[in-house]
Amino acid sequence: MPHKDSTKLSHKERVNTIINYIDAHIENPLYRLDLDTLASVACLSHYHISRIFKSYTGEGIHQYVKRLRLENSAKQLLYSKKSIQRIAESSSYNNFPAFTKAFKQHFGCPPSDFREKKNIPDLYKEQIHSANTEKSIKGKNIIDMQTKTMADQKVLFILKIGPYEDAANRAWSSLMQYAYSNQLITSKTINIGITYDMPEFTQEEKIRYCACITINQNHKTKGDIGTKLIRGGRFATFIHQGPYAELCHTYDYIYKDWYSKKRVILGNQPSFSIYLTDPGKVDPENLLTEIYVPIE
Repeated sequence: MPHKDSTKLSHKERVNTIINYIDAHIENPLYRLDLDTLASVACLSHYHISRIFKSYTGEGIHQYVKRLRLENSAKQLLYSKKSIQRIAESSSYNNFPAFTKAFKQHFGCPPSDFREKKNIPDLYKEQIHSANTEKSIKGKNIIDMQTKTMADQKVLFILKIGPYEDAANRAWSSLMQYAYSNQLITSKTINIGITYDMPEFTQEEKIRYCACITINQNHKTKGDIGTKLIRGGRFATFIHQGPYAELCHTYDYIYKDWYSKKRVILGNQPSFSIYLTDPGKVDPENLLTEIYVPIE
């Protein structure tokens, strides 16, 4: 019989596998994300998979997948020109009335009203990170904007769930401790942060933050740590100078001001940040963070 700690590590690895698979296919209706499929992906019994997943994420798989699909559809309503019918289909709702009902139950208004009014219900406004409530001139921290092409990046990563600052701190602390202890840090290592959710309508205890470092070697991971590929392509890039706490204002500018004035189509993957300076060596006002927004 395996040791209890060994079983715990195995479960963490399998939950990582499930989360990666969901993230990779959440917006592709051709992929099934039901219990049987995900149990097969993670090599777990479908009788136990949901309980194991919930013990690490706080949500059952069905609730997790449904929430992500609805929140992804909300992002598309705000930041794309796709028809509501097409957005519903990309969220795996072939029955349009079912999509409207589920969206209204989750956000408190039908998708048409959400898009027309760019409405974010009060329930979700209350969850916005405190930094978002500070007065700031949107875009004031941006010192450079470009369009770049980036190759795929193989990364070592750890995902943490919870309020943004807490999740990010826990993720980086665990990842860097692991990376240094395994001698994986080199002069060419790139530190990348991915926030999958928008605090405007994801409850803060469910926000997913992923800390990543690039690696150029094969490495067998364990426990919370995993490997994956960040897809390359074309990106609009913005260099933010200033504290990490003000990044939310730069993201707000990018998606609400810059994007509304540009004739671009956003790519089908999350934005991410590359940290260009070491917060242990640079004052907060001089920190440089390069934001990558995927475009087609």
